Amino acid sequence: MSDTELHLYLECEGGTGVCPRCGQTSQQVRYTYRRVLRDLPLSGKACYWHVGKRSFDCLRCRETFSEPLDCADPKRDDTTRYEESIFHHVRQTTVWYVAQQEGLTDQVVARIFLRQVHKHLPADPFNGVTR
Repeated sequence: MSDTELHLYLECEGGTGVCPRCGQTSQQVRYTYRRVLRDLPLSGKACYWHVGKRSFDCLRCRETFSEPLDCADPKRDDTTRYEESIFHHVRQTTVWYVAQQEGLTDQVVARIFLRQVHKHLPADPFNGVTR
């Protein structure tokens, strides 16, 4: 940890999880693990959330599931709002500049930007276009 980083340790409270497959609530915690997410800077420092997540066993369908996080996609290491911020920053400058500012590689910034471009495109971009 350095003077340019801020680490926040978060724990989820609540005793149950809801199975995404069958909708059954469960109190059967199988294990807990820590997920690290990068968020928007706080006071000029890179901010990292260390989130304690629980995995539950569903007694109805026998599946194991994890608590969802509304603030991040399941396979991403950044919060949704951080990725949005990267997208808007790149639109005003360049991938290289944003990478330098955020301490990321050009490839990481480009991947974030392209994911966000797909989210911002209309479902049918050529709707109403006639020949």
